[in-house]
Amino acid sequence: MRAVILYNTSWYVYLLRRNLIRSLQSSGCEVTVVAPNDAYTERVKALGVHHIPITLHPRSLSPLDEARTLAGIYSALKRARPDAVLSFTAKCNVYAGLLRRTLGFRQIANVSGLGEGFQRSG
Repeated sequence: MRAVILYNTSWYVYLLRRNLIRSLQSSGCEVTVVAPNDAYTERVKALGVHHIPITLHPRSLSPLDEARTLAGIYSALKRARPDAVLSFTAKCNVYAGLLRRTLGFRQIANVSGLGEGFQRSG
């Protein structure tokens, strides 16, 4: 089985999803991480996973940036050919959901915390 972890930082994957990666690997899964390059990318790769970099601006609302992000995620997931995608954060959940049927994978969309939407009044 091929699993992809889709997130907006490699930092998060390394610090908070290492045990998940190890568990998937011990179950015989081939794991690919799809996330932007950052200071933790090499550490993620050292976990024995494939890493496919994407460009993702977590706070961007630009339609052009978002179209590029969606195209990058599409390309990464097409290359990885996953059976399942574990997505985290709103953008990753939505974009993986849009691509799920086109690319034929199962999605496990994860939502944690209240998010920034609840940090401001109004």
